[in-house]
This record gives sequence, C-alpha cells and structure tokens, in this order.
Amino acid sequence: MIRLALLIICPILFSRVIAQIDQSAKHQFDSLFKTHFEKGFNGNVFYAKRGNIMYSGNFGLTKYVDGIPLNDSTLFELGSNAKQFTALAIMQLIEKDSIALSSDIQTLLIDFPYPGITIEHLLQHQSGLPDYMKLFKNRKVWDRKKIADNNDVYRILKERKPELLFQPGSKFTYSNTGYLILCMIIEKVSGLTFDAYLHQFVFGPSEMKRSAVIRRRYQPVVLPNNTEGYQKILGKYRIRNTISRFSCAYLDGVQGDGSISTTILDMKSWIDALQNNVLISEKSKELMFTPDSVSLGYGFGFFIGTDGIWKDIIYHGGNWAGYYTWMYYERETEDFVVILCNNAYNKTPDIFIAMREAILKAQETDLE
Repeated sequence: MIRLALLIICPILFSRVIAQIDQSAKHQFDSLFKTHFEKGFNGNVFYAKRGNIMYSGNFGLTKYVDGIPLNDSTLFELGSNAKQFTALAIMQLIEKDSIALSSDIQTLLIDFPYPGITIEHLLQHQSGLPDYMKLFKNRKVWDRKKIADNNDVYRILKERKPELLFQPGSKFTYSNTGYLILCMIIEKVSGLTFDAYLHQFVFGPSEMKRSAVIRRRYQPVVLPNNTEGYQKILGKYRIRNTISRFSCAYLDGVQGDGSISTTILDMKSWIDALQNNVLISEKSKELMFTPDSVSLGYGFGFFIGTDGIWKDIIYHGGNWAGYYTWMYYERETEDFVVILCNNAYNKTPDIFIAMREAILKAQETDLE
C-alpha cells in the first residue's frame, strides 16, 4: 500500500491508502471525500473486502486547536456502535453458562425494580425500560454539575421506579437503558470492570490494539492521537461538552450503551474476529445476527436487514457529543465500511451511500 497526499493545496489534512481497488471507484472516492471535506466533514473512512484493506482515508485534524492530522490509528468515540461489543460480551457469558438469554434480571441484580425482563429482552430492545437520558434531563432528578455513572442511573430507577413503556417482550423500542443494564450484568457476573473484561476477552483476542472504554470527563485520561468531539455552533466548531446548552457531560460516566473509543484499523480487526468466530461460536454469532418477530430489524447489538441493494447487512450508527459513526458489513460479499467523524457532520450517511454505489459499480465491472 502507498500513502499519498490527497490534495496538494493542503497535504497534511488529507491522506489515503489504496490497495487493489477499481480505478474508477478510487477516483469516485477521492472526489467524494474531497467534496465532503470542503463541506465540513472531519474524520476517517475505511473500506475492506474479504479481510483485505481496499481504501483508508483520513480527512482533517484530531482537534481544531493544537490538533495533528488524523491517521488510521486515531481514536474516535463510537457512541451507540459500542452496543455490538456489549452484546458480544453477553454472548460469551452465555457460552460459559454464567447466564442465559432467558435469565430474569431480578435474579442477577439486587433490587432490580422491574419483573419479567430477561437478557434477551435487553439485547433486542424489548424491555420497555424508561429512557434514562430523558429522565436525567429533569434537573429535579439529577444535578447536572455532577457526572452520573451506571450506579447512579440504577439507583434513580430503583428509587423513582418510573413506569415501563410497555410490557416486556411486546414491542421494539430502542433502549440505551437496556444496554447500561447489560453492562452492569457483565461486571457483576464476571467480577471485572467493563473495560477490563473487554480488554481481556474482546479487544485482546481480536488484536484491537488501541480500543478502550474511555470516559474522558468522568475519569480523565490523556492518550496520544485521540480526538475531541465538536459541533458547529454559531458558525464556529466548539467542543460539544464545553457548551452548557449542548453538553451531555453529566452522563459521561455511563457505559455499555456507548463509551468505547476505537480506530478504523481496530474496527477491521473486530469484524475479522467476528467473521472468523474468534470470540464466539458460529451458533452464537448467528443468534446475534437473527432478529425475531418483535424486533424485525434488530439482532443482538446490530441492526439487521437489507437496504434493497446489499442483501444481508449488519450495521449500526452512533451519535454522541459531536461524534457521528457508522459501520456496515455485507455478510455475503464481505464488504465492510466504517466512517468515524468527530464534528457532528450531518451528511455522514450520504458518504456511505456514495461509497456503496462506487463499490457496486466496481463489482459490476469485475463481472463484465
């Protein structure tokens, strides 16, 4: 692979890696990313096929002040894309017979206030648990000068016991609260912190060299080649969690539904490990990728389905504190796309759509 400057006019802000990709697709990618960078995109993009890196692009800086050019090893927060790792950890514990999909949460966590909710309900967003984010927006519930963690959320649920949104198992409603509870179960059953568990049983075996649970305001840590999350406010990019009106820093201690930072290269290692059954069995993986009659488009930690063009995809998005992330994996063709953005660029999904079109055109050319 050869690393090149993408634009002569600003070489430090653009770089890309190309390997064995159709020349027309390469030109489309170059034009696409140049256009979106000029419109405001700041982040990394990645495309692999059958385990081979086909395209890797870095566009912008880690920070708007004193930042360095992004590279393939730059850390980004995943937001809700972290849920796939939480779900995988649960499947590992199920394979060890430590828990079961049918396990009632009241048998696992002390004083859990809602009967009839199982592990499977949590994984597939069928629990009906109230949204902790909405709950904690109420200043009568939480002092925003403090940073809440999972234990704080759990305590508020026990003390106030807000009503369930619906009978567990009867509906699908996306739930960050459910994945927070799954994280607590992982810690309770394994005896490890969430970060320690993932390093030992997920990141390590997957060779995800830089990935970690990072709660930068709750437990400040200085890491090289890390990013900040920005949002454009009154025409200027500002660190999202330094602006009180937009800040979600008071929830920075929560983990399980988010809180994982990673790189585009580590995401490739992750999907390779998942595809090759390094972490769980084929049977468990198929359970993760199979929706039921209630959660028609969601398995365990992944959205599942077809977009009318790619037939058998697993995918997820994330949106947190200025970070906007997307991952898509087509299981039959093994096309894998990751987009990691740290400035709340709202046209990030458009980048994927255009990438997919270029990939499909390249595949059609190969068949001719």
